[in-house]
Amino acid sequence: MASRALVTERGVHSRLQTGRVACLFVITLTPEQIEPVRQAFNKVCQALDLNWLPDDPATDLIAEKIMSIAATGELDPEIIYAQVLEQLKGPTGSPFPA
Repeated sequence: MASRALVTERGVHSRLQTGRVACLFVITLTPEQIEPVRQAFNKVCQALDLNWLPDDPATDLIAEKIMSIAATGELDPEIIYAQVLEQLKGPTGSPFPA
């Protein structure tokens, strides 16, 4: 599955592709709402020691998880951060590889 996520002043956009089907997921955020989303993204990437690179599946996954949380109306970066790490936990209970 290929994906793209982009946070802009007009919203968060993600394009998911599976085979021949493409979906566009758009969340409209105000400029004031974008900063907490960026903070959460940066904090998660820092905690997981990820560098944001284009076409990086790991950072795309982080962006998608943050977008799905933001779509519920949650915009507190600390809560988003904690929820993303919780969602990423594997069988060891850690978001980090064993």
